[in-house]
Amino acid sequence: ISHNLEIMVAEGDRLTTLINDVLDIASLDAGTIRWNDQPYEMSLLVRRVVDELSAEAEKKGLPLRIEIEQDLPALEGDPRRIEQVMWNLLSNAIKFTQSGQVTITVRTLAAEDLIHKWRVPQGGGVLVSVADTGMGISEEEMSQLFQRFQQGGDALRNKPKGTGLGLAICREIVNHYQGEIWAESEVDEGTTFFFTLPISLNGDTSMEKEAQVCLPPHADAMSAPLVLIAENDPEVRQHLAKHLSEESGYRVVTLSIGSEVMERARQQCPAAIVLAIRLPRLSGVEVLRLLKSDLATVSIPVVMIASADHHTTCMRLGASAYLFKPVAADTLRETIERLL
Repeated sequence: ISHNLEIMVAEGDRLTTLINDVLDIASLDAGTIRWNDQPYEMSLLVRRVVDELSAEAEKKGLPLRIEIEQDLPALEGDPRRIEQVMWNLLSNAIKFTQSGQVTITVRTLAAEDLIHKWRVPQGGGVLVSVADTGMGISEEEMSQLFQRFQQGGDALRNKPKGTGLGLAICREIVNHYQGEIWAESEVDEGTTFFFTLPISLNGDTSMEKEAQVCLPPHADAMSAPLVLIAENDPEVRQHLAKHLSEESGYRVVTLSIGSEVMERARQQCPAAIVLAIRLPRLSGVEVLRLLKSDLATVSIPVVMIASADHHTTCMRLGASAYLFKPVAADTLRETIERLL
């Protein structure tokens, strides 16, 4: 009887985890997840997660080593969400490791350093890693590692059960804070997961730079229509802005943070707004809702750029057009010209 009860409890816990993961993914997609940003201590957060999972590690005889740099600065963000990232990575490391150890490392990064294509902002950053000595991940599996409903580990090698959503959620949370997450692995040698975060959300960081303005060549800057582009990806931002300014003669202001869009829209009264769904601080859906509920901005045409998942929601909220990612610059230009 006790054995059956243990199975029931384990399966109940797994079902609860699955439901919570699905709800988190749905909230992230819809832009309705709440972010309780505040100062927090990464060292305390890491030690709390280690304490919670130490019993699982002890069952397998796995030492948990912690290497945290002294005098870490406080970070800004939602500590519960960052703890969720840490918990997912450490629990996976324990789950997929049969012998050896798991090592958690935390250290600061200097401003302007480049680590795995992530440029550390002016306010500095933090690098967290979780290294195990487990089964490792094949090169083919690595390419799909952060996709939804994917798990590392070969099914023929008694892969532990899981939802396949944990790493996708980790990526969404880290990306929300303009950080980076990745993994390095060798089969039968182990895997190390890394993620970076900016120290400050409100200080002088790369994601808080003054909005960039692109002016059309040889044109009267005040007479050219103004287009506001809010996009998280810097390469996409620059490409669209350059195309609209040079090819179509628009003035273009680019932003990377959702919470700045309303202020800019009220101040500058753009002819049109191009809005991505995935933006830090405030999602594109929430920005659209605010724009269409304010008398000062309700009449501004808004072009949404996202996947098909949000089409119905955005059009219901009042979007003037909806373009699917990846969007071609010519398609965006034609859409704006049609709206204007």
